Amino acid sequence: MCCYLRMHQVLAGVMIPKGEIDWDHVFSKWQTATTVADRDELLSTMELVPIDVYDLGKVDLSQFCGLIVSDRVDQDFLYQERDSIRKFLDAGKVVAFSGGLFREWLPGAQPFVSCEDGAITERALIVAQHPIFEGIKPEDMGNNFAYGYHPAPEGVEVLISHADGGAVVYVDRVSTGGVILVHTGHSLLGYGASEGPGRWIVPQLLSWFWKEAQQ
Repeated sequence: MCCYLRMHQVLAGVMIPKGEIDWDHVFSKWQTATTVADRDELLSTMELVPIDVYDLGKVDLSQFCGLIVSDRVDQDFLYQERDSIRKFLDAGKVVAFSGGLFREWLPGAQPFVSCEDGAITERALIVAQHPIFEGIKPEDMGNNFAYGYHPAPEGVEVLISHADGGAVVYVDRVSTGGVILVHTGHSLLGYGASEGPGRWIVPQLLSWFWKEAQQ
């Protein structure tokens, strides 16, 4: 679904919602979205603003409490804009990245390590208690959730790990003045297209963003 919507071509700027979001309506939109125009409308229903990746250095990021970066994004370009990302984080903002990091654009994060057996199965995931994954079981995440791990910097909070200890999802509050969430799989926003419990990762992720912005 995300490949059709070209989620990797935009960063999702997270806004504080003005009212309650109708998640049943959002999930319905996910099921019918097939074009870039549908993508932008879908993001707006979640109080997210699509930012063309290549406009990153031209956009006033101060209006956003966070950014969501999808897998397959142009990391070479983000490396060129790494100072903008660092400045955003040091202003106390939040950045969530899904994918395999191979360029040093995200402070503190180390390069992605692929699993020899490909995608990690749900039986290999150890999930800590955290609001983003409340009520979500490993089997709800599926094999696309993780293809390996990122070595976790010292002092970070590991939310989900491989059985051998490799960090699949972690939260870093030590590398910058803000908060970084790193996830090794496909876009967390893409779980909105799921028909199972995994779709609740999306509202719970955004709720976490909003709470972080108020701290």
